[in-house]
Amino acid sequence: MMMPVVAFRFRLYPSSKQEAMMLHTIEATRVLWNDALAHRKTRWESDRRSTSYNMQAAILTFERKQDAGLGSVHSQVSQDVLRRLDKAFKSFFAHRAKYPRFKKRSTAGSFTYPQAYNGSVKPDVMRRRLYLSKIGNVRTAFHRPLPKDALLKTCTVMRESDGKWFASLVFEDVVPLQNVVVMKFVSPVGIDLGLRSLIVTSD
Repeated sequence: MMMPVVAFRFRLYPSSKQEAMMLHTIEATRVLWNDALAHRKTRWESDRRSTSYNMQAAILTFERKQDAGLGSVHSQVSQDVLRRLDKAFKSFFAHRAKYPRFKKRSTAGSFTYPQAYNGSVKPDVMRRRLYLSKIGNVRTAFHRPLPKDALLKTCTVMRESDGKWFASLVFEDVVPLQNVVVMKFVSPVGIDLGLRSLIVTSD
């Protein structure tokens, strides 16, 4: 059973240092997408060999240790790039989408924390801050309250072409305990079907 989800979009006001790191993350994930796409394309065109997400994830783990710029990006943010590329190829082979394209440098872009619930993203409405791992506590305009008793699933940070920053928080509704019907079972009762009496119970 799928839980209902709800999304909220809030304006971000990063400091100059935070914005520099956010721009670096967008560029690093763009380059990662292009490199991973080129890797898949080359393997297929040269040897007709397919490339899996697990293979590229293993390569990414090695490259993060060698490349300080890529290593400064949150690991799950970079892994999300490879998952989206893998999904794009599966849609292509299923004839649901076109062949994935290389991404050009742009003034706009985004990156996603796919498992924001693990502490990589922490909204603080009272202090008007949104904690983003590897970036810090970013000043945020929370124009509406966040849902209570809901699990934060993902967080996508976006920069629009006009230079404005936004965060899209996706929550998964959690059914409150008081709304859950609890079945209470009493002690078992044995039933015997007889000739003299239609039904005779053990109690």
